[in-house]
Amino acid sequence: MNQTLLAITEEINVYIKNAEEDFQHDYSKITEMSIQYISKRLEEVKQKFEQNLEIDPDTEIFYFKHIKCHLLALIQYYSLVQKIELDKPPIKKKGVKKYYLKTLFKIKKKLSHNKFFYNYFKSNSSQFDDHSFVDQLTIYLSQLQIICSKLIKTKIRRPSMYLPRWKLMKCLDII
Repeated sequence: MNQTLLAITEEINVYIKNAEEDFQHDYSKITEMSIQYISKRLEEVKQKFEQNLEIDPDTEIFYFKHIKCHLLALIQYYSLVQKIELDKPPIKKKGVKKYYLKTLFKIKKKLSHNKFFYNYFKSNSSQFDDHSFVDQLTIYLSQLQIICSKLIKTKIRRPSMYLPRWKLMKCLDII
């Protein structure tokens, strides 16, 4: 999987470098093409990942933590650059500099609000990976299966919304 990430990153870098050479100083065109290309690559990787039916948790964590997050971060970056360039006022250099500084301050403020996640990824931590990056539907279904088996063991034929709360809690070993 790590080789997949490196190969995708290299392809994207080559594509963007070629786009920058072809459309010099036309940042809106470069960012638009980059966003489209990265989105297409993300869709391809996603389809390849979903086709693989037997995925171990480590591979799943690597996909969601590194590959998907990296591609989404690139899309966010180029979208932000595009937004900044399109919103840039048509005024003199001093006004443009003021606009860029104001925008940079907003970006830094946004990063400070998400500092925990930023530091978590930068430090390559792994203590919350099982909770954050494993398919939550699989976990939910396994918990639901345990609950249903407990309900069946206590001879409740059909769990309904009208089941007394104390009985349901007893089945789940909560009380």
